[in-house]
Amino acid sequence: MEVFDKAMGVIRSPYYRKLDPSIPWDQFEYAMHMDRMTLLAYLRDFKDPEIAEKVLESAEYIHREQAKNQTDDERLQNWRLGYFYAAARYHAGRCPAREVVDVLLEVIEKVDPKDYSPTGINNNLTSLSSLFYYEAALPPEEKPQYACRLEKMFSKSVSYLNDLPVNQYPRVASNAVRELVEMQAVAERPYRKNMLVYMLAAHKPTYVHSLMVANLTCFFVRRLLWKKPEAMVGTMGYDTVEAVQQHGEEICTMAYECGVYHDIGKSMVTMYVGNNSRRLLDEEFVCVQWHAAFGYELLCKIGHKGDLALAALYHHTYYDGQGGYPKDQPPCPKNMKPIVDALTVADSLDAATDNIGRCYTAAKPLEKLIEELRAQKGSRYAPAVVELFDDPDFCTEFRRKLYESRQSVYLEVYRETI
Repeated sequence: MEVFDKAMGVIRSPYYRKLDPSIPWDQFEYAMHMDRMTLLAYLRDFKDPEIAEKVLESAEYIHREQAKNQTDDERLQNWRLGYFYAAARYHAGRCPAREVVDVLLEVIEKVDPKDYSPTGINNNLTSLSSLFYYEAALPPEEKPQYACRLEKMFSKSVSYLNDLPVNQYPRVASNAVRELVEMQAVAERPYRKNMLVYMLAAHKPTYVHSLMVANLTCFFVRRLLWKKPEAMVGTMGYDTVEAVQQHGEEICTMAYECGVYHDIGKSMVTMYVGNNSRRLLDEEFVCVQWHAAFGYELLCKIGHKGDLALAALYHHTYYDGQGGYPKDQPPCPKNMKPIVDALTVADSLDAATDNIGRCYTAAKPLEKLIEELRAQKGSRYAPAVVELFDDPDFCTEFRRKLYESRQSVYLEVYRETI
């Protein structure tokens, strides 16, 4: 705010304006107020009356200028203008949340659902992410009256994402999807299924991989509970062999959900890189590595700090804690460590055996992968999980499970496009 005030003092100064009247001073002033509107994102996280008043000052200036200089159609083309004014008034305590919701719904209902320009992406998706936030701020008695319209907006956005040429505008689309997922994460209602739908629409190979890892993780955990229940002791707080066996179905359900959501953080990075037909550049891989931390943050926001979020954070960390990423993390808590151990193996096996979604590299034979697992047993991979492959019958069953799951998952995800 100090820097803003100094800059605005120069822009408004009669002295400087007189020095060079050819400079578009009024345009600079308008741009400065537009820049200050980015602080709405700050106000969504922090109640700050002083900043809220400053933002409202800018919103009122923009509102006055657009009323003087723009037609109704021109204002509709830039949905942010009406939203800025309503949202700034809300955060400054001048209006209820429903006024912001009404403005956003009116905008979203009128935008072109086939406009895939950068502006169209923002109009169709970024505006919806703001809607999620302010809808969550509505009083409980007001929410039912918006339920039908919100459901239509959700369906519309999913259809829009399904048809979006993601490689044409990767940064704009990635930002929009990231904001959609983040806004759902902070909303009051449990939006996990909606978050997964956005990940599906935004990047189907990631969704296929997540379902595969969920199936395989559950498969490993179920076998451990049968053959090596002592390896599962401590899971979800069950501290005896008898307890983990008694709660086996509950543990298997948790293992499946950890697999489904372990890569949810990729919804915030995958559109930055085109990794469907080639290996990642080193710089892109660094970007992708952040998905573990991003997934952890998102899942913490919806109340899963002690389970699903840990699976997202640690699924690329080595069993012995001496490698992988994110680096410099404390050891995985023991209540989720056995599931994360199974998930790590499942994640590696699916990634290495899939030559459909990962067409940039040939799939490895299962026998070779088992050798690699054994070579890194005790360091990268948990001994209890790797030793399951010492049983020839288990290997046969796993091969069948891998084939049948992949066939089923690909059909489920892509059948609408076949």
